[in-house]
Amino acid sequence: MTDVAVDGPKGIGGWLVLPAIGVVLVPLLLIPTVADNIGVLRGGELTPEWSALRTAVIGQTALLVAFLAFALLIAMFFFMKRAFVPRLMVAYLIATWALSLVLAGWTSSVLGAWPADSAVSIAAAGVSSLVWGRYFLVSRRVRNTFVT
Repeated sequence: MTDVAVDGPKGIGGWLVLPAIGVVLVPLLLIPTVADNIGVLRGGELTPEWSALRTAVIGQTALLVAFLAFALLIAMFFFMKRAFVPRLMVAYLIATWALSLVLAGWTSSVLGAWPADSAVSIAAAGVSSLVWGRYFLVSRRVRNTFVT
């Protein structure tokens, strides 16, 4: 992608509003999940016989904190309209899909069964990665917006 603007729409509008809402909402939705995990770990609910589950919750929390930091950086660069945001968004979308796959796999290895909603979340993240990733790579609005 070039940094040269072409004729066409510009700015956070049109379909680009949806990812803009997403980059704001994702950190807001991750914070309560991280807080809940920390509460479970501090609350002593996971007794020694649940050591594998405790390890899984610690790992999940660490991954979610790292992903939260990544999401906050994306949000900051998104609204600063940096030229590298389209490629960063593609990486973020792929990371979202990979994170859902890893967390579901991790949970299933501890519990012995896949969580009921994991297939849906993995599929949704995969489809979202394909659709929005393509949008960020080929859209004229994206090219005209992220130029600084």
